[in-house]
Amino acid sequence: RIEALEAEKDMLEIECHQLRDVNQRLSSLQSHVFSIDRIKADEMLVSFYTGFSSFLVFLSCFNFLRRSAEVMRSWKASGTTPEDVERVGLKPGPKAKLPLMEQFFLVMVRLRQGLNEVDLADRFKIHPSTVSRIVITWVNLMYVK
Repeated sequence: RIEALEAEKDMLEIECHQLRDVNQRLSSLQSHVFSIDRIKADEMLVSFYTGFSSFLVFLSCFNFLRRSAEVMRSWKASGTTPEDVERVGLKPGPKAKLPLMEQFFLVMVRLRQGLNEVDLADRFKIHPSTVSRIVITWVNLMYVK
């Protein structure tokens, strides 16, 4: 019985060590991902990519739009017009590929830097058509708000 417990303890220590290694590699990879979390501490980068003077200003604007963004319906190119969005109202759409704050960051980068959909798709690891839908959806939301 004691030998079995010691063997199990040894196995758990090995798994714990492996998990620490994976966690360390994940942390290293996350530092290379293009996201608001990576640049929020650097006001110069926040201003460069978004046009906001600081992350706090970025966050204030995002929080102003958040409630509407949580229930907004994603833009669909099949004949949907901004008037349709206003007339129908805001409804939940399908599960988003990016968290709302990252979507807002993507849109701000697009508006400030003028990066094209392929570039943004590569930076955010999504499809270019998803970039287009996110930008159109958020711009319409900001127009209505």
